[in-house]
Amino acid sequence: MSERDTTSAGTVPFVGREAELQRLKLAVAAAADGRGRVVLIGGEPGIGKTRLIEELLDDGALPVARVLWGRCWEPDFAPPPFWPWIEALEPLGTSEALTAITTSTTGGADLAPLFPRAGLPARDEADSESARFRTLEAATGFLSAVARSDGGTGPARRALVVVLDDLHWADASSLLLVQFLARAIGGLPLLVIGLHHDTSPAREHPLSIALASLRRQANVETFALEGLTEEAVAKLLETSGTSADRARVLARTLRDRTEGNPFFLRELLAQASEVPAQGPADPRDVGASEVPASILEAVERRLDHLAAGTRSVLATASVLGIQFDARELDELTELSEAAFDAALQDAERVDLIRATGSSRYEFTHPLVRDALYASMPTRRRVRLHGRVADYLLRAHGEDGRASAELAYHYYRAGQAAEAFEAGLAAARTAESAAGWDEAARQYERCLELVGDARRERSEEGLLLRDLGRCLRLANAPRDAWGRLQSAMTVFEELRDGVEAAQTALEALRIPSPPGSREALVQRAIAALRGAHPELEVQLLLQRAAWSPPDGDGLASLERASALAEQLGIDDLEPIFSYVEGNRALERGDLDSARSQLRALHEASMAVGRSGWALNFLVSGNTIPLFEGRLAVGVAETRAAAEFAHTLYNRLREAGLLTWISGTHLALGDRDGADTWLARATAANPANFGGKWLRAVRAERAGDLERARSEMPAAGEAAGVPGWLAVVHGARARILFHAGDEDRARAELAQWWRNWSPFRLADGTPGYIHTMSCVDAVLPALGDERSVRAIYDELLRWSWARFSPANAVGVDQLRGALALRLDLVEDADRHYTAGLDWAEREHLAVEAGRCLLGQAAVLIRRGQPRAAEARIERASAVFRREGTRLYEREAEDLANSLAGHEPTPGATSEAELPDGLSRRELEVIRLIARGKTNQEIAIELTISPNTVARHITHIFTKTGSANRAEAASYGFRHHLI
Repeated sequence: MSERDTTSAGTVPFVGREAELQRLKLAVAAAADGRGRVVLIGGEPGIGKTRLIEELLDDGALPVARVLWGRCWEPDFAPPPFWPWIEALEPLGTSEALTAITTSTTGGADLAPLFPRAGLPARDEADSESARFRTLEAATGFLSAVARSDGGTGPARRALVVVLDDLHWADASSLLLVQFLARAIGGLPLLVIGLHHDTSPAREHPLSIALASLRRQANVETFALEGLTEEAVAKLLETSGTSADRARVLARTLRDRTEGNPFFLRELLAQASEVPAQGPADPRDVGASEVPASILEAVERRLDHLAAGTRSVLATASVLGIQFDARELDELTELSEAAFDAALQDAERVDLIRATGSSRYEFTHPLVRDALYASMPTRRRVRLHGRVADYLLRAHGEDGRASAELAYHYYRAGQAAEAFEAGLAAARTAESAAGWDEAARQYERCLELVGDARRERSEEGLLLRDLGRCLRLANAPRDAWGRLQSAMTVFEELRDGVEAAQTALEALRIPSPPGSREALVQRAIAALRGAHPELEVQLLLQRAAWSPPDGDGLASLERASALAEQLGIDDLEPIFSYVEGNRALERGDLDSARSQLRALHEASMAVGRSGWALNFLVSGNTIPLFEGRLAVGVAETRAAAEFAHTLYNRLREAGLLTWISGTHLALGDRDGADTWLARATAANPANFGGKWLRAVRAERAGDLERARSEMPAAGEAAGVPGWLAVVHGARARILFHAGDEDRARAELAQWWRNWSPFRLADGTPGYIHTMSCVDAVLPALGDERSVRAIYDELLRWSWARFSPANAVGVDQLRGALALRLDLVEDADRHYTAGLDWAEREHLAVEAGRCLLGQAAVLIRRGQPRAAEARIERASAVFRREGTRLYEREAEDLANSLAGHEPTPGATSEAELPDGLSRRELEVIRLIARGKTNQEIAIELTISPNTVARHITHIFTKTGSANRAEAASYGFRHHLI
């Protein structure tokens, strides 16, 4: 839009925004002083956001060096990535700062997406996934240089102001650039103002994600414009010529009907323009119709008074969009120059359009454009869209920037073949700037046009694959998987094994159930028919990466290795080493594994394999976190998350940020946990790990109802067994603590079905998480087989001490499982190791849990006083940390030490059969009386969870399979 003319702020009186205006003036002054800001202003359509900025910039006394304007297009036009920035920065296309950057080695190429007409060199690289990141960094550096150059020095310092309008329509790339600037803007004479509709977009909407991130930045201010107050409406009426008494009477009615929306107010006032300004006040003068439904009718009535030529010009302009270029519009009309200029002046006079630059105009509200567009006969709309497309082709040729607009107009004109070609070009342009959301939208439309455009079936398959790739990168894995499956089917029907294999390899980058992955690999290998051994090697390596270390996994690795050696393939060596590196982790050879994974990361980056490099970096950098060295682990996990961010891998970035949040939660840093969890949610709103952590926090605080409401659903795990195990285990644990034993057992059974002792797609981390998520429920409700299996596995992974996704220590879980298996000495060893580690790493709650474990061991040894001392220490910790859940567990354990009535035939606990405790004896007696767990808990003043644990121990010690057998045992041994 270039540098916008703000010499005239419009003809409507400016009222009711004095506080917001002053706030913006202070932001300009701060920016001029080198304290840059990003100011985000929300509000419903027509609320006056743009007018507020115009009023601000109309103040010639403000220290403003330059104002750059950019506006987003509505989604139907599918604008290219960075469009509002392209518009805003266009006046800087010949600046000294840009010239300086273009003389560098890569700076020009990195800025090319923002200056499509500057003749900058295009990128030529294999790794396109990090392209957007470099563009964002280069743009930040460029704007910093321009701001410093424009800002001046000393008392004469001035601010560079960039205004981005309609950010609710912005593409993800444009919003990411705002986020990048927010981090660097603090020391710059730069003010970025973003305007957006406050319409509560979906959590996964790019604006929601950006706002969640920006609101946490220190240099970002956000506020929303509300409707004008009744007092402001009255003032508006008075400045429009209404008497003060009449204005006060009308103001309430107008405020109620419009909720203070200035646009609606203007329309209703224009509708009532014939009513005398003086005289009896009658609210019905405004009109009896409802707001906002009446607004379109009001616009139509306004249009009825326009000259035929003016209405025709505006109708044609509505085809161009909310904003339009007068030169472009002139080409599409058949009026003389004088008649055309008169039509624009007429439309401006009645406030239907406004000038935004030397030849640029925009409708004063989207509803004006919508009313004009809807009022046209369909045939005329179709014809006009065709004429617009022809004009764009003449004006811009094959310019990639115009391809999205061309595709839209050809599509609306019903010209399928032309729309297909333009849409394909627009998709490629978007991909080159890493605009995967925009590219996916264009590919979808191209697929819709395949038949009408008479394209080959093979092109449909390629489009489906391209669409699947873009959807994966845009964090829509389910949709991506479905599209890639469809592409596979097309290539199989065409008997094109190479394309089928390439499609399978793309699909295998999406987390999915092993059964689905195995079927896909088999389909792809069958389609190849041995025609392309290199692709077969890659498919076999994919199978080896997620299959069991023996059986199919080993066979696939051996087959891949033999083929690679036979073909002399060298660049696949990192994958072979990755498999071996992960197995070194299983052996506990951490230094060797870490060194190998880091080397593989560097090697993969050197050959442009960024996806591999990310996997290697995550596996190596998270080792310290799982090893229990938390400070180092958090720093290196953060580095891995930042690398995932550069690759736009939201899924992996969110997972890593969630682990950091879980670590802060374990450390008792609730604010830090919230901050990192918010960042994880911004990266991937569908991150079920974040939902689980919120449930864990509520659970620890003893708010079990909230914990239950936060439980993740099984459907969020995308059918991946490891993820399903975490979800079902998490649900079992929360339900157990909430006293819902039956449902907890059912969820635990589902956890066991999905848990399996093989390396998951996430490697060691995923494997540890699947076991540690049941740290409380498995020892209490698990059967002998599952308890023994998990305990043995945790011994095999002896180096792992911490599970950040669950915010728990692994030694505590080992101790609980050992105690359940009556391995008392082993339990003591695990609890002692966990306590030492927790105290060293300052995890107070984890230390308290290990103290409770030691108390349980001491009770088994017949040392109640020593146990009581441990319980008191643990209780003090839990009270201090506000973890009511564990405080209750400590209370239950303390209650189990209380004295009880003597048992018939037994005067001490040592005389009870099979190692039963006195508390367990009480439980047996109540079972025999037919009491439920809840009733037993009430009678003994303990929690239902503790009752469940006592019953489990009773079943184990007495060899009983159910409550009836336990009661029978009590009668046989004269305990009842």
